[in-house]
Amino acid sequence: PLRFFWYKPSTMPQLLEQRIIDRLTCSFELQLSSQGRNSGTVEALNISLIGLGIRHNLGDGSLQAGQEVALGMPGQKDVKGTVRWADSQHAGVQFSHCLDHVWDSWVMKAMPAGPKPAFSARLSKN
Repeated sequence: PLRFFWYKPSTMPQLLEQRIIDRLTCSFELQLSSQGRNSGTVEALNISLIGLGIRHNLGDGSLQAGQEVALGMPGQKDVKGTVRWADSQHAGVQFSHCLDHVWDSWVMKAMPAGPKPAFSARLSKN
């Protein structure tokens, strides 16, 4: 059955900030490029299976919603994505593909020291 939910306008900001997939707080550097040119170094602030929050000092207007970017570390294949929002110092990037090829090197940087869970366990909360 089709269901409709009505919300008071005062509850809308809370609904917009709810996340479907949890984020993992992190802090590591990545190289950002756009249109085939290196734009500079950014800091990853949080990561999930579908995206990444970054801090940058690339200048106001250097990142714009809808812009295609690539993020990477030396010696690894870049991860491509789309900027979903940006301001003068922060941006959110939605990944274009699965993170399989960089999961350990990126996400493990965000986890505390100690034994790491198996890849399949990291994808599930069960």
